Amino acid sequence: GLVDVLIVAGGGGGAGAFAGGGGAGGVVYGTNTSVTASAFTVLIGGGGQGGLGWQNINNMRGANGGNSSIFGLIASGGGGGGAFDYLYAASATSAQLAQPGGSGGGGGSAQSHMSPAHIGAVSNQTDYPSTLEYGNSGGNGHHHGDTGYYNGGGGGGAGAVGVTAGAGTGGHGGNGQAFTIRTGASITYAGGGGGSSQGTGFGTGGTGGGGAGTATSVVAGNGGTNLGGGGGAGGYSGASNARNGGTGGSGIVIVRYVV
Repeated sequence: GLVDVLIVAGGGGGAGAFAGGGGAGGVVYGTNTSVTASAFTVLIGGGGQGGLGWQNINNMRGANGGNSSIFGLIASGGGGGGAFDYLYAASATSAQLAQPGGSGGGGGSAQSHMSPAHIGAVSNQTDYPSTLEYGNSGGNGHHHGDTGYYNGGGGGGAGAVGVTAGAGTGGHGGNGQAFTIRTGASITYAGGGGGSSQGTGFGTGGTGGGGAGTATSVVAGNGGTNLGGGGGAGGYSGASNARNGGTGGSGIVIVRYVV
């Protein structure tokens, strides 16, 4: 028969310590999809772990979320947020870069204009025939030399790109995409996580479960469960757990029979 299907992957984790927010899980949406009577494997992606806080070097970046799939359609897990390039060495810098995903992670902050650590990551969501796919790039972080502050970009969302960090604030997460498949009412999924800041402002999470970043000792927000939201980026001050990035939200698969 015919079904409508919505597939949302797990969101990426936010990075730790004035860094980038996690990208939202990729989204695949199909209407009047033809399926035959059979047993199908359904995979629900979990959210990516948030990065550890200041000076954990190779563990500061957020982890990617897990893929979700059914009917041979795969929604790609959200990209982990990029971290502050604590060391200039190429190996250390590459370990901090924002990760591509269903929506890309937000870029971290950079000490030097020569460093690529501030660049937001792109969406790697696959396009399929006869379905719609959603995913956007993460916003760029900010250079320390421009303002004296370290600010991370917002993670990309299903409906919009992540916002690039400003002079004194982290970038906001990209907004998600709304669907009515579950209850008939509009529900928004896959918002990007907000970037954090060493300054006074922080990036808010995108609509659809994006976790907020932080600029204080407040713990960064996690992505929304079963919404595929990206985790918010961790701050700089306060206890060590307040410097950690938020975990991405788990994804969801919804199948509705067409009657």
